[in-house]
Amino acid sequence: MTTAAEVQLEILGKESLFKMTEDEFLEAFFQDPIVQMYLMKENGIPKHLATKFALEVLHQRYFHRESLLLPRHERKKLKISQIWSIHNFRSDQVEALDPFTDEGRLSATLFWKFPK
Repeated sequence: MTTAAEVQLEILGKESLFKMTEDEFLEAFFQDPIVQMYLMKENGIPKHLATKFALEVLHQRYFHRESLLLPRHERKKLKISQIWSIHNFRSDQVEALDPFTDEGRLSATLFWKFPK
């Protein structure tokens, strides 16, 4: 499952992944034919473990180890790019991304590509 999650991250790519929520990533992960093969039985335990492994791979690659400490109901509302920002920018860097300043607008265009 860990390898399947890593392959899925490569297939999606960072740009499209950052537009997704965790649930959207998991939905794409569970559509993978290899993952479906392993989860053919209707038992909920394998799917629970697959979800756990997929989220750990996602968080290890793009987030800080503390990102899994955010409650699931809070993470569920956020795009992956937002969770990434929470844990990868210091407070002074977040202020530099303030869209109401020239520096913030410049920084935002360097860091983010808005959905088309």
